Amino acid sequence: MQELDQIFEHRKKSIYKAKAVVDLEVLWTIKNLNIVNICSDLPIMFHPDLFKDTYHTWILSNKLFPIVGLNNFRYRYITNGITEAFSDFYDGRILYVFENEYEYHKQLGQKTVKSIEEVPNYSRLVVSYPFSGTGNVRDDWNDIVDYCNKMHIEIFVDCCFFGISKVDKLNLNHDCITHVAFSLSKTFATGGLRTGVLYKRHKTTTPVTIANDHHYVQLAGCHLHYHLLNNIKPEFIYNKYRDRQKALCKELNMIPSDTVIFGNCKDKGRQCLSYGLQEFDKPYDLSMI
Repeated sequence: MQELDQIFEHRKKSIYKAKAVVDLEVLWTIKNLNIVNICSDLPIMFHPDLFKDTYHTWILSNKLFPIVGLNNFRYRYITNGITEAFSDFYDGRILYVFENEYEYHKQLGQKTVKSIEEVPNYSRLVVSYPFSGTGNVRDDWNDIVDYCNKMHIEIFVDCCFFGISKVDKLNLNHDCITHVAFSLSKTFATGGLRTGVLYKRHKTTTPVTIANDHHYVQLAGCHLHYHLLNNIKPEFIYNKYRDRQKALCKELNMIPSDTVIFGNCKDKGRQCLSYGLQEFDKPYDLSMI
């Protein structure tokens, strides 16, 4: 049991991270699926393109997170969540991230900056949309894009909160934006299946692209999420939990984030509210924050 306790995230720590809401309708949809084929050599048989095409349509149908220019990214690859997609962008070079971005980058030794002016010409930048540090789009988003266009800085746009956010239109019609990635982990609480898609403006050869060429991808995750995408609209989680988020933030003296699983407070920054939003498990413990 002690080993399991170390594997499964402690509730208190989850408040400072980004835990997905476990939704009962999502669980029932998954429970009723049978994704295993009776076949001795291919127990999971599913064509990745079917998942990619369905996910693409699902993304573009989201009225709360409108995107323009995604069709200009001709190359699409299935990844183990967005985390694997980053490896395609790293390419052995140091890249830059802002403070309070995904901790993964810092742990790998990537450079952290406070402002876009600290990023050198002809370098690479990862930016989350909406921003990981608040769940809202950065106030300087347009300035960042303009600066990167001028200084020939490539941008990787991390859309890990797509499906649980209501934000302004994301305009991808900028040459500096070369990569855009999406994941379903935060939408459906399916992080254990690590399923996402990387969009690239230009074709290059990387471990991610080679794996996709050989269909060495998460077929179980593709098959399961294909059914979820066909049964649950991209606005579902946000619309279902928005009123609960507002009520909980009022109780906790927080400002509701544009990403429905978060609240922001002045002294402790972004806090994850998922344990207080979901329909079962223990109630949200106010003593934890």
